[in-house]
Amino acid sequence: KNNQFAIYLSDLAYFDDVSTKLMNKDYLTLSCFKASLSDYDDSKVIIRYVNLIISFVALIIINILVILLSYQTLKFKKNDFITLKMLGLKNKLCSMSIFIELLIYGLFSNVLLLTVASIVKTTFQVEIVKNLFKYIRFYDYLFVFVLNLLVIYIVGRTFSKFLEKKVKVTSLKED
Repeated sequence: KNNQFAIYLSDLAYFDDVSTKLMNKDYLTLSCFKASLSDYDDSKVIIRYVNLIISFVALIIINILVILLSYQTLKFKKNDFITLKMLGLKNKLCSMSIFIELLIYGLFSNVLLLTVASIVKTTFQVEIVKNLFKYIRFYDYLFVFVLNLLVIYIVGRTFSKFLEKKVKVTSLKED
C-alpha cells in the first residue's frame, strides 16, 4: 500500500531541511522544481564558489581584525596588570582573569549578535534582508560562537605570554 502526500513549502530555501527530516523517517521526497531542472549551469556554480571564497576571506579578515583590536585593547590595561602583579598576583591568576574578562565580552557580543539579528529579521521587510536570514540556521550561530571562543583563546593566550615577557615585577610584598 502506497500513500502519497503533498507538502506546500512557502519557500524553496526550506526544502532541503524538510526533505532531510522526511527521509530520516523513511519517506521519499521529490521537488517539482528540482526535478524540472534539466541542465547544469556552470556559470552559476562558478558564481557560487566565488561568493563562498569571498565570504570565507571576509570571515578570516574580520576575525584577524577582532584579534588585533582585542589585543590592543588589552594592552591599554597593561598598567592595571602591573599594579596587580606588584600586589602579588600570580601569572596563572592573571591569565585566568584575562580569559574571564574576554569570555564575558565574548558572551555579551554573542547575545548582542542574536538580539540584533532577531530585531533585523522581524523589523526589516526588505526582500534582500529576508532572503539573507532564510539560510541562516542554528548551527551557523553555533559556528560563530565557537569561532568567538577560539578568538578569545588566541587573544588571551598571546596577551598572557606578552605580560609574562614584558612585566618582570614579581611582588612588592615583604617576606
